[in-house]
Amino acid sequence: MSKRKGVLIVIIVFVVLAAAVSVLAVLNRPGELPESGSVAVTSGGETLRVFTAEELKALPYIEAQKEIVSSSFANDEGLFRGVPLRALLAEAGAPEGAQIVVRSEDGYVTAFPADEVYESDNIFLAYSKDGEGLGSRDKNGTGPLRIVVTDDEFGTRCAKYVSEIEVR
Repeated sequence: MSKRKGVLIVIIVFVVLAAAVSVLAVLNRPGELPESGSVAVTSGGETLRVFTAEELKALPYIEAQKEIVSSSFANDEGLFRGVPLRALLAEAGAPEGAQIVVRSEDGYVTAFPADEVYESDNIFLAYSKDGEGLGSRDKNGTGPLRIVVTDDEFGTRCAKYVSEIEVR
């Protein structure tokens, strides 16, 4: 194979990959975000309910001591308090789905199989750590809302800046 043909193949592969990334970014782009500190629960393209910070704090909560290990930021350790994800979905009247997708203000997206969400309180939407708010994104915090997965060793699914929870 000639050098020129090899370069052409590399360029074509790069263009295809760039197009795929662009399509995925558009598909995972959040719609209109609720006010920071609030979270929208959606299903089938419909917003079922938007919970404010005050409404979240009024719901039954759990607490868990957790160190969220990160490869790109300082580890985050403390006593997290928040609403179990399954309780939040029930309060919103969300139908059971096969997958729960969490979107953040910064565009980060993570997903959980429904059985993992509905079978335990392992996953919860935290609003405080060690009795203090999590701090907003613009103040270098990890909140105001954050997903905590108590039995994950690393923090890849512990999404910061949560704005939407979608049931699929």
